[in-house]
Amino acid sequence: FRRVLFRSHFFLRAARCIFSSQKLGTWQYLADIPFATISGRMLWRIFYVLHLDYREEHHSSFGSEVTDWEAALACPDLALQFEEKCTEAAETEVYFLLSAFANMAISRGEEDFVFIERAALDIFSVGFLCPATREANSKNCRDLLVAVCSRHPGVLSSLLKVLADRVGQVGKLCGFLFQELPWSLWRPQPADMATLYSWLALPAHSVTSHLARAVISAMDWGHGVLDTVIHMA
Repeated sequence: FRRVLFRSHFFLRAARCIFSSQKLGTWQYLADIPFATISGRMLWRIFYVLHLDYREEHHSSFGSEVTDWEAALACPDLALQFEEKCTEAAETEVYFLLSAFANMAISRGEEDFVFIERAALDIFSVGFLCPATREANSKNCRDLLVAVCSRHPGVLSSLLKVLADRVGQVGKLCGFLFQELPWSLWRPQPADMATLYSWLALPAHSVTSHLARAVISAMDWGHGVLDTVIHMA
């Protein structure tokens, strides 16, 4: 236990040191931290630290007081701060940072799905939702999301749910992303299929109808996704 605790705190200090450096290229080392060896709580804490503004001295506690990581990361002020940081950083630095997020998610098992989902949605936000960052980062974020979803196909349902309310905001970039995601690995829930059905009912030229057709055509239909009656209709 002591060894695990020491290792976790060591990686926290390493992440803080690398992240606080403003020298070009140092953030690439964030992605190389062996996140699989870190406890779940410490992973949340490092993830939280990487959302902070490293230039502000009042972050000296670096999340030691946080008890609810989901609530802390859902704070609008933190989200805005993270968005501004990604806007100001060089494209390569943003890629290194988001690669760390992707590697964090990939390193965990399904028991940590809440964390995995949070990391994936942050990548999705930078690459496809934020107007100030998506143009420069959409391709890299697409590749990172493909990697995360290939390891954790359940994240596809999370992306679909978020996108259902944001299709107009993302626009044609939706197709750019959806055509590459590993839908053949996906095991959708009834609510997921209901979303796709509702999109199919929209005009054929609409973005949502196009997305629904792209997803359905890429799915693996050998796993009982549809009831037999519907499938035969």
